[in-house]
Amino acid sequence: MKISLIIAFLTLLAIELSAQQPNNSKLYELAIEQRLNYVDEDRDSLTSIILIEQFQGDWLEFAHAAVGGINELTQEDKNLFYSAIYYKEDEIKLFNNNPELFRLIAELDRVFTEPPTLNDSTLSLSLPTKITNYREFNANKVDKLWKKFYRKYPSTFGFFELSQVVYDGDFACFYMGHHVANLYASGDIIFMRNVNGTWEIIYQMNLWMS
Repeated sequence: MKISLIIAFLTLLAIELSAQQPNNSKLYELAIEQRLNYVDEDRDSLTSIILIEQFQGDWLEFAHAAVGGINELTQEDKNLFYSAIYYKEDEIKLFNNNPELFRLIAELDRVFTEPPTLNDSTLSLSLPTKITNYREFNANKVDKLWKKFYRKYPSTFGFFELSQVVYDGDFACFYMGHHVANLYASGDIIFMRNVNGTWEIIYQMNLWMS
């Protein structure tokens, strides 16, 4: 009897804790689907979405350095950040009115090289999703990598890399890299806000582009 009660209690506790955990998948879905909309008329030709479970390579080092550039959040660092968003009035107001966004960047920098937990069964995207590893396409030259990639995954829009999601109150952010070809790629920090239980993208800070 006691064992049954303990098992029942632990089961209820696990369910409660699970319910309290943020659903990172929903945030990933929003950013990926928005990016897929850039395909426009070619979207109907896509057959799947490819995610890399743990990104690596030169773009990671670049992005990590870019995120870490304002890690200390001094006034000088903030000024550098403002220049990165081209001193746009609306963006400056957004970050000045929400200091959580600066704290999120610092936290993202702390966990940046730690891989996220990705599970295609929890992602509800408009196309079938395949999670793989960058090492699957390891090649001495970049052009060979892409030939190998598209031979195995034709009719895809390149592949996506995702960092962990970090949270601060009703705000969250994560890094998303999107690679389509040798000179067709970008890396962004996706900032989101929870408004009445619904997550919305409020800003995408581009770190690099090729």
